[in-house]
Amino acid sequence: MPTREDILSEIRRLAVKNGRAPGRQVFEKATGIRRSEWYGIHWRAWGDALREAGLQPNKKQEKLSSKEVLRKYAEAVRHFGRIPAEVDIRMFARENPNFPGWTTFTNHYDNKAGLIAALCNYVRTEKEFNDLIPIVPEHEDEKKVQGSPTSSEGFVYLLKSGNYYKIGRSDELERRVKQISIQLPESVILEH
Repeated sequence: MPTREDILSEIRRLAVKNGRAPGRQVFEKATGIRRSEWYGIHWRAWGDALREAGLQPNKKQEKLSSKEVLRKYAEAVRHFGRIPAEVDIRMFARENPNFPGWTTFTNHYDNKAGLIAALCNYVRTEKEFNDLIPIVPEHEDEKKVQGSPTSSEGFVYLLKSGNYYKIGRSDELERRVKQISIQLPESVILEH
């Protein structure tokens, strides 16, 4: 069981290494010291441990407006000189602490097509980003840009195999039941 000083020493070491106070999960992954080894023993909260180590606890990032999210995405487009892929955004966010992570973009826009459609309008209305107009794709048919899925007929099914049930959806019910039957040791019954 690590002592209070062991934990504080590790917190300081990681802070120097990463250039900022470590979050609780980052600390646990890097050191193997679990929450159960300090919580309620040495400190009431992770922020208390950070303060005792002489660090400022990380502040929760405020939610960005959709306009701020588009601004950040436009900055990434400018940096890469193209529409960045998800992996590009993730790597860029690691290198730039003030840049939002990929989920910030997906929380504001349902999918990448919706994000790009909004970006298309944004760079055309914000003079600061007019240089990105040649990079951003032209505004296409609204359904293509928003990536709305085409609805199709299908079946929701309930299968039983031994004591287990499987609920799913398929456009080709008979084929799906056969696929599942092959994979299971007990017979499969189409309940509904």
